[in-house]
Amino acid sequence: MKVTTIAGKSGRGFKDGKLSEALFNYPRGLCFDKEGNLLVVDCGNHCIRKIDLNNEIVTTIAGCGEGFVDGNALTEAKFNGPSYLAINDDIIYVSDTGNNAIRKMSRGIVSTFATGFNLPYGITLDNNGNILIADYWNHSIKRIDSNNGSIYTFPKSIKYPNGITVSSNGIIYVSTNDGIISYWNDDNWKIIIQTNSEINGLKIDSFNNLLFVESGSHCIKKMNLNGEISLFAGSEEGNYGNLDGLLLESRFNFPFDITMNNTSIYISDCDNHTIRKISLLGLWNKGKKEKHHNFISILFYFLILFFQKIIIYFLH
Repeated sequence: MKVTTIAGKSGRGFKDGKLSEALFNYPRGLCFDKEGNLLVVDCGNHCIRKIDLNNEIVTTIAGCGEGFVDGNALTEAKFNGPSYLAINDDIIYVSDTGNNAIRKMSRGIVSTFATGFNLPYGITLDNNGNILIADYWNHSIKRIDSNNGSIYTFPKSIKYPNGITVSSNGIIYVSTNDGIISYWNDDNWKIIIQTNSEINGLKIDSFNNLLFVESGSHCIKKMNLNGEISLFAGSEEGNYGNLDGLLLESRFNFPFDITMNNTSIYISDCDNHTIRKISLLGLWNKGKKEKHHNFISILFYFLILFFQKIIIYFLH
């Protein structure tokens, strides 16, 4: 598996168009819409962008400048440093961090869904369709009932929550600015990962591995079902850069969020102002074992050549 840059360039900017020409300004949150397009929170440009992966085109779908304005998504609506987003059918929810609000976009109209937060960051849906928010400066996780809009605050605090995700069996995982990942265990937050680096985006894959973005160490890590943690992509030494290539040879610069579909993993490489891709091709479980798999592939190749020569010899 390799890391490739699919959109954006190292210089920040704002430009729609072909993937090779598009520009971003500190891209953050990622998610897929129901048509399979990749949605991106373009934080520095205060807007939401869409990457049409089939036609390889980037367009802006909401936001027309910095501010706090509801209305038509493209001509009136304004955000202030948005960070994450989640989607439920046709409704897009955005944590509008600078405005301390959760915004909603439906049928081309942006409205304010909920207020009263103190730097809302991570946002996701639980298995009942309710909205979960990491309320950073309030050190809490909040849940908004999707039916009546009532807000529930989890009874135990969690310091500096950033990212949030939910597994297929309903377990809530939260990452923090202090480099901790916890999950909700009946009546408290239980720590399962503790690092020295800020952790932002996290996601459960189809094999129930937990992938998480160690932003401060400029890498992606994976925890398997046995609780074993391995480096998945980026530098083991925590070196930053902007380099495509094999997973452990690639370099990121403050990667922020991660999402995936059936074929690929996508990462918002925030300080490189790019969107990066890892094609899966059914080949999970690599990480630190990648060199071992490469050795086997090379050995297999030479064995084929060897037996091919033997067959040619006897045929002659």
